[in-house]
Amino acid sequence: MIRTVINSSAMAAVYILFSSSIILAGTFTIEPGNSSVIFKIKNNNGYTIGFFESFSGVLKLSEDNAKVLEADGKFDVRSINTHNVIRDAALRSDLFFDTEKFPEASFTSTKVEGDTLTGNLTIKGKTNPVALTMVLNGTLLTLRGKINRNDFGISFNEKLPQGKMLLGDEVQITAEIEAVVPAAANQ
Repeated sequence: MIRTVINSSAMAAVYILFSSSIILAGTFTIEPGNSSVIFKIKNNNGYTIGFFESFSGVLKLSEDNAKVLEADGKFDVRSINTHNVIRDAALRSDLFFDTEKFPEASFTSTKVEGDTLTGNLTIKGKTNPVALTMVLNGTLLTLRGKINRNDFGISFNEKLPQGKMLLGDEVQITAEIEAVVPAAANQ
């Protein structure tokens, strides 16, 4: 009896998971609870890895969910988290992101070609084109790319006594996106 209930529940969960990815198509919203926007930058001791806790966005797919047509998003820079409260406060300051003046960053897609999504990334009031590689699996999308932080006015650095710089200029970005149909479309 218990085994039958567990098997039935498992089958129902699998059906819901796959049917939402396969049957539905069109414009989806990003599910923040199952998505992440992560960055990685070299520092004098290795790497600093962080993420943004608050973000939103829209993913538009082809009818068969096989191709990304558009991907746009916004993230609250004040929600930056590197698991170090002192560093996070410094990153929010005017030395880095200046979240008092620029609390939000955004990405607006401009072109999709093969496995490359190109768009305009705006951080700290500065907009630059960015090319991201993408992998789409149903309504799951992985985006990866690199930016130069100086292009966005985030130039603070310090020369260390041994002659090395405190921070690298290249920032690696990874977004793992799960998209869901907006609630209004399910009614």
